[in-house]
Amino acid sequence: MLGIVQAIVGNTFLNPAHLAPELEDLGNLTKTSPLSGQLLSLPDSVFVSSGRFAEYLIVAFTLALGTAAYLLFHPSRHRKLVFGVVGLLGVATLLSGSRTALVGVLASGLVLSAGFLWRAPWRLRQAHRLIRAIRRSLVVAGLALAVLVLLFPKDASSRLAYYTETMNPNSSAYEGTTRAWDYPVENFLLSFTKPNWLVGNGIGTASLGGQYVAKLLGTRLNIGVEEGYGQLVIEMGVVAPFLWILWTASLLWYSWKVVRRLRATSLFPIALAIIWYAFLLLYLLTFAGLAPYQNYVGNIYLWLMIGILFRLPAVLAGEPTSSLAVPSRRRDPEIRSG
Repeated sequence: MLGIVQAIVGNTFLNPAHLAPELEDLGNLTKTSPLSGQLLSLPDSVFVSSGRFAEYLIVAFTLALGTAAYLLFHPSRHRKLVFGVVGLLGVATLLSGSRTALVGVLASGLVLSAGFLWRAPWRLRQAHRLIRAIRRSLVVAGLALAVLVLLFPKDASSRLAYYTETMNPNSSAYEGTTRAWDYPVENFLLSFTKPNWLVGNGIGTASLGGQYVAKLLGTRLNIGVEEGYGQLVIEMGVVAPFLWILWTASLLWYSWKVVRRLRATSLFPIALAIIWYAFLLLYLLTFAGLAPYQNYVGNIYLWLMIGILFRLPAVLAGEPTSSLAVPSRRRDPEIRSG
């Protein structure tokens, strides 16, 4: 809500009149739509930068959608609140001015909706509940955006203009291919022109937050690149991207085994939301840049949720009424005890 207000009122809301020099380019940004020339301020809410606020929106939306699907299997008076949060997040995403947040939220909505239906317990007639959750989420998000357009047409139109002009393939200012592939690949190759790319320059030498170290020491190494795997090369050498892919693939593999154990249960939406966010952060967002993983908020949410994911089978075993699984020949003993 604070981010929404700031996007409409301007960055003077919440932000101090004079930001520290190392934060000026993070918390006081304005974009211009390339064709129509409309200005849009980028809200940072309570975060140090608009980019971190945009990344948080992806986390919040993923959790909210998983929670909305989960609550449909339990009597709860908080369902309307959760659907309201989904609508609020839709408005905040539109006003964020971040294409990463917009694509991340839309992709999360599509993937999670398809995933919920893929493992829905059709034979127990529970699938219609998930369909209803998806429908309600879309309706609430649509109504929230409609209210935004009616009450604040200028703020909404500037963001819509920026998105359509830069993300529509038919637009002369289209940047989708460039930002999604060409620019990251160019940055990755650029890392091999930096010194010590074979063995690396040391952890943290090109990481998020380097401006604070530069202010303290009075100097800064200008060797960083924006692309995530290229940054790994600069810091830890050419073997680092392979090690990153190895450990992230291992994490997702064992996480997926837990998700499969929870299929056709009320906890499946929560589990699916967690593993989707892990994949999104560790692969898709890392390809664009390592900053989302290095950001404390996104990082701590990842590991807290991974811990919750591996605990869910035991939680299910302690809630006999929460399992909606259809009996099968092969079932986990913990789930069977539930």
